[in-house]
Amino acid sequence: MLTTRINKYCCILFGLFLPMVFSYSCVEKNSEIPIIKVPDTYKKWAFFDTGTWWLYREENTGAFDSIYVGLSQLNKYEREKNGKIINIKEGCMIELNDATSYVISGTELYPLISLRKHTGTEEMESFLLYKPLEVGSRKGQSGLGYSEIMEINPQFELDTNITDTCLRLLNNRDFIYNQSAVEYQFLRGVGIVRRKIFSKNQDWKLVKYHINMHP
Repeated sequence: MLTTRINKYCCILFGLFLPMVFSYSCVEKNSEIPIIKVPDTYKKWAFFDTGTWWLYREENTGAFDSIYVGLSQLNKYEREKNGKIINIKEGCMIELNDATSYVISGTELYPLISLRKHTGTEEMESFLLYKPLEVGSRKGQSGLGYSEIMEINPQFELDTNITDTCLRLLNNRDFIYNQSAVEYQFLRGVGIVRRKIFSKNQDWKLVKYHINMHP
């Protein structure tokens, strides 16, 4: 009789203890692999969804160019060391129809937002947002190239609908445009609103747009 009671109490205690052990082990397992997330602050700059498009006009020739989002997604990348996953890094990829992509990074050690272009085995990149976010701040790029923040306008007025922070950046050797010096105006929530390609004497301005942002 005593043995039966002891077994009964042991079963009850085991039943109560087991979920706690399982829950603790899950927490421990998840806590071993930190997730580096893309902050919402940076997503607000350029996490455009499909259905987004921009129409640009070249000031000297009157030519038009349209760009739209073909694919937009949040990716997760596992980083390994000695065969063990050390963290999971988020990254936003917004692919455009002109073979370039907006890339939003989830780590402060890398440019937070950049424009990339793939040509065969080569990957070229132009930095659009990085830290420190202040006038005069430079970030080195491929070769001898660098990106420099020339101006920060916290009240840039695009039209009657949008007034927001706009960066004016100079890439002294932009590899997307054959190492030409290129000046960008990059507006939060809209993207590139102006692009001057000095070697081609081109000045592209945004004239129409439709923005869909991820919720």
